Amino acid sequence: MSEERKRPLWPWIVALVIGLPVLYLASFGPACWIASRISAGASALPAFYRPITWVMWRNDRVMEAMNWYAECGSVGSWHWIGAGDSEASTFYWTDEVIFAGNPTSLGPP
Repeated sequence: MSEERKRPLWPWIVALVIGLPVLYLASFGPACWIASRISAGASALPAFYRPITWVMWRNDRVMEAMNWYAECGSVGSWHWIGAGDSEASTFYWTDEVIFAGNPTSLGPP
């Protein structure tokens, strides 16, 4: 009988270090699409995707790209709305109709 050769662990570690952030970023759009279709979970998205919305707030190109990705499979007029100043800023995934009556009250529905 031959001894089973021990396989190295580093390929799995590299795959996780690269793969998990890619999957996290790729899940942003589908999460927005699902939330817009079932009208539930939209309030949890800003917290779960806080690293992405943080970058969106500080970079217009990223904001346009991620907003496009979120909107391309969403229903109706759902989009990300930024609220707050530069220090305490946040984004909300919402249907723009919610804010049509009172544009000064930007907050989660």
